[in-house]
Amino acid sequence: MRKAALLCGTLSLAVFVSFYLLPESVLLPAAGVCALLSALSLLLPRGKGRARAHLALLGAAIGLFAFFVQEHFLAAPSDALAGEKRVISVRVTDYPDIYDTSEYITVRVTDPDLPGVKCRIASYDTENFTALTPGDELSVPVKLLPARERNGQSVDTYAAQGIFLRATATGAPEITGRWDFSFLYAPKALCRAIGEICRSVFPPDVQPFLTALLTGDKTDLYDDGAHYYALADAGLAHVVAVSGMHIAFLMGFLFLLIGRRPWAVAVSLPVLLLFAAMTGFTPSVTRAAVMQFFLLAAPLFGRESDGVTSLLTALALLLLLNPSACASVSLQLSFSSVAGIWFLSDRMYRALSRRIEDLKIAENRHARRVLLFAAGSVSSSIGAMALSAPLTAVHFGSVSVVSPISNILCLWIVSAVYIGGYIIVLLGAFLPGAAALAGSVLAWGVRYIYAVSGFLSRLPCANVYVRNPLFLGWLALVYALFFAAWLRSRKTGRFRALAPICVSLALLFAAAGITRLQWSDTLRLTALDVGQGECIVLTSGEHAAVIDCGGSWVTHDAGKSAVQFLGGECRRSIDALILTHLHTDHANGAAQLLSRVRVGTLYLPRETEETSLLAEILNAAERQGTRVEYVTEDMALPLGTAGLAVWSPLLPESDDANENGLIIAVSQDDFEAFILGDAPSKAEKALIASAPMPDAEVLFVAHHGSNTSTCKELLEAITPETAVISVGYNTYGHPTQKVLDRLAKYEITVLRTDTDGEITIAAGEGENAMAKPSFGKKETPLDYGALVKNLRDKGPEKLYLLWGEEDYLLADFVSRLRAACVGAEGDEFNAKRIDSPAPAANDIAEALDAMPFFGDRTFVELRGFDVNKCRDERTTALFADIPDWCTVVITLPTGMEPDGRLSFIKQLKSAGKAVNFTAQTGAPLNNWIARRFEANGKRIDRDAVDRLVFLSGDLMNRLIPEIAKICGYVPGDRVTAQDVEKLAHHIPEANAFQMTEEIASRNYDGAAAKLAELLAEDAEPVEIMGVIGWQVRQLYAAKIAEKSGRGVPFLMEILGTSSEYRARKIAETAAKFSLPALTNGVRLCAEYAMKPRESGAITDVEAVKEFLIRFAMESRRA
Repeated sequence: MRKAALLCGTLSLAVFVSFYLLPESVLLPAAGVCALLSALSLLLPRGKGRARAHLALLGAAIGLFAFFVQEHFLAAPSDALAGEKRVISVRVTDYPDIYDTSEYITVRVTDPDLPGVKCRIASYDTENFTALTPGDELSVPVKLLPARERNGQSVDTYAAQGIFLRATATGAPEITGRWDFSFLYAPKALCRAIGEICRSVFPPDVQPFLTALLTGDKTDLYDDGAHYYALADAGLAHVVAVSGMHIAFLMGFLFLLIGRRPWAVAVSLPVLLLFAAMTGFTPSVTRAAVMQFFLLAAPLFGRESDGVTSLLTALALLLLLNPSACASVSLQLSFSSVAGIWFLSDRMYRALSRRIEDLKIAENRHARRVLLFAAGSVSSSIGAMALSAPLTAVHFGSVSVVSPISNILCLWIVSAVYIGGYIIVLLGAFLPGAAALAGSVLAWGVRYIYAVSGFLSRLPCANVYVRNPLFLGWLALVYALFFAAWLRSRKTGRFRALAPICVSLALLFAAAGITRLQWSDTLRLTALDVGQGECIVLTSGEHAAVIDCGGSWVTHDAGKSAVQFLGGECRRSIDALILTHLHTDHANGAAQLLSRVRVGTLYLPRETEETSLLAEILNAAERQGTRVEYVTEDMALPLGTAGLAVWSPLLPESDDANENGLIIAVSQDDFEAFILGDAPSKAEKALIASAPMPDAEVLFVAHHGSNTSTCKELLEAITPETAVISVGYNTYGHPTQKVLDRLAKYEITVLRTDTDGEITIAAGEGENAMAKPSFGKKETPLDYGALVKNLRDKGPEKLYLLWGEEDYLLADFVSRLRAACVGAEGDEFNAKRIDSPAPAANDIAEALDAMPFFGDRTFVELRGFDVNKCRDERTTALFADIPDWCTVVITLPTGMEPDGRLSFIKQLKSAGKAVNFTAQTGAPLNNWIARRFEANGKRIDRDAVDRLVFLSGDLMNRLIPEIAKICGYVPGDRVTAQDVEKLAHHIPEANAFQMTEEIASRNYDGAAAKLAELLAEDAEPVEIMGVIGWQVRQLYAAKIAEKSGRGVPFLMEILGTSSEYRARKIAETAAKFSLPALTNGVRLCAEYAMKPRESGAITDVEAVKEFLIRFAMESRRA
């Protein structure tokens, strides 16, 4: 039989070479040369060599010729028909696939003018194909499409199934009759009937699994994404892909019933044929059926069954019927798995069996059986993985490491569920009630499989994703280790697997650890290549978020791409999934992502239309326990050391999903990026109007570069340096030349996923690692009263890290802490203060280790400690074990914030309390000011308080001397706003605002006087320009708010202020300007802000004067 193996093996090899390597033009000549050499080989002397050469060359000739015939007479003529519109005659070969908005049906072309190939017809009228059954003969108007190309890319999926034409129905089909041999489709009807019984007798949670297991129809299981992906990640997806395992179960049960009698073959062969036909003669089933046939038939002919011959014969038969089936992933995995089992598993099982026989526990008959079963499961799993794992890595981008464990735990129950399922289906055909009762019992077997797969799939490193070079190298190293162990066994006679297994696992966890160490707090934005769609992954340290997850599903699976990207970085969870809108090209991969990765919160636009896609996404979120939040108002979200600002739909009155989508700004330090989804120009302009826009480094271009987006107003407002266009093959002309020209006009670098592939951009590292959202809002003010109350009620903590601009409250809190620890009078023995940006480790250790002297606690203050620059391991180690009697207070140098990315800062924050002393606002600040005046015997009017804060700022140490000065100069006991105006010091921001007030009132001399005041205080021109620009943008925002009819509360929100007085003053001044005047003002600010980069002219006072003159003149004209 090995001669047949040689013939079939070379035939199969020739088909693979023809498909992957050879052009069509050489197929026929190559086949002729091989045939000629095969004939000439018969002239060689008799012997094994002659026979082998003859068979090998003959097999190659047949394989080359078979592929040529298919290519020349079926595939090429079918490709030539692409684009034609015509009415064709066809015969339905399978039941239709019905979806919400489309239907698909597979047919055989019977039109005499066309190649007699299989064709896949799509209809977007969901009533066209519903009632069709296999055997129906139709006449249907269609537009013909190529099957080997889709979305501008070559695809092998259809050809591997023997489908060489695609078509779109342009009208309703007309049934012209029934095929005379329609009875041949009876197995498909039986399969469909079994599926219907499954849906009626099994509980809903396990029905998709059992339907897939018994019939091979995984449609319902795909919808049950959580369980399907858990099975896949645990290495158990093969149990629901009807294959040789199922035939083995079926034949084993059949022989258990009838025994191995001589006539058993006559019964089993029809059952084998029926099962293969019922499941559609898939490659794996056909392979198993042929091999089982050889196994059963060999004794009838007095021959021994040979596994290699059976395997290669099955492969050759499949490739002769459809040479393009060599591209089938199912075929490749099936044959490689069986080859691995055949060559490795038996040897491995014998070795393990010998070890088991030596164990004392094996003396127990039942224990021995369990161990031998486990040995068999391990042997078959590892044997199957040995040759299929590289193919799995290539086709799916990952390999399940826990597959051997999952197979040991589950294969025994799968066989029982499989056989029990068929028995219950048979019972359900006659006694549905009894079958449903039995099905509820059988369901627990499936739930056990769900539980095991769910648990194993969540283990660290359960799946390795080979997009990570470390994991790819690890996989190659595993093969090298086992190959080395095999070479050693040839010398010692014993294969020792424990060492390579342990080393492999150690290296796997090392690779995962190294990958996690590479996580950086620096914000990284990655636009995945998902074809005509969008999926953007944001990462910062341990935190990650995904914005949109959709693409061209035939050629690009966005959910799979996102999972592989995150898995390649060893990220098993993300903070958020934000969907800008619910179009398929932005959301059709979201359900898979939710099913395979833990998602903290799913954010959706408000008033999202109910669709099947939304239902699928919400169902996946509910299954995984993901919180769902509809964005009804603007929000800011943290992401590690970065921040996200999410704008709620800016055009709520519109019914268009694009106009009602979310817009996201991502920021870290001075880095800004905007992600616009499919927002049209109208929404972009509304965005500009909603708040002052910061300059952006990156713009993710809206709507894949459509003409309807990326308006010049947006480009001028945010001045991006780089534009990223997520786009793939499309018929819309995206990105349009008009948009590309506009980006070029503004000298913006363009990156495209269709030409550049996956695009990753890292934010620059600035001084301040804590990102601020892009609404112009300040951080939430410190609740100082609550902080003091906490100290009073709970006592002092062991460690405090203090910083912030409100140094008055910071100093006050340090005094309170000292008093709480060592008493209000102070205690020179128990209190220690070290003033140094880099205190010596010995000094800190001495202060910490000092025991209380006639007291309960000690107090150590490290004033001005530059914790961001501390790299001394001895110093950092001291704070990991502070004595219980000691309170340590670290205050940072003025103007410094702790860098949250540093491990030392993380250590300090986790060990104690970190407090940012932000400026006080609103009632707490106003009440404090009033009390200070009362302490000086004065009563200040409410509007005078607002005016004081407006003119002198909100920092208490600045206000104290101003209050004292005002109290000293004002006669009587009442302080008015006029008194404040005359006596209070004006901070630059106040002078800049008053300058714009004077311009609005056309008092240009007054504006010049205010500028002179600023210059007299030695303010740098660049600082003056920055303050003026900030004021103009606030006025612009106020003007937009005025035009939109929104009031002061809205203006306070977008300005980031809690002062109603300030918002009203800005609104009043903005009302004096026209919108064009302020638009010009914003443009001029941007122009003059660029001057230092261009020529350094902004450092000259004359440049500031020039700006004010131009702003005044253009405001007057407007």
